[in-house]
Amino acid sequence: MVPLSSYMLLDNLQTALLASVAVTLLALFAFGYFKGKMTGIPPLLGGFQTVVIGGLISATLLTLLVLPALYALFGTADPLKAKAQPEEVSLPPLVTLAAE
Repeated sequence: MVPLSSYMLLDNLQTALLASVAVTLLALFAFGYFKGKMTGIPPLLGGFQTVVIGGLISATLLTLLVLPALYALFGTADPLKAKAQPEEVSLPPLVTLAAE
């Protein structure tokens, strides 16, 4: 909830997005820092590891799951020829197995 609060407090959408990203990265770093203190690895290393892994996971999930679903729901090949009536959309499977 804390990263989303910037959208309620700031007027400019771009500034709110940057503030949300900064707060999220700071929270990930803090979790990793204290994880490092508890597990015996250098706390700064633990913080950076958590930020990098968290960023990679969120980027991967966004690319593989969220964007294809949004495109399937709202995307068209030509935005100028978008149909007035929404058509039935079926999402492609995430993994396809070759039947041989």
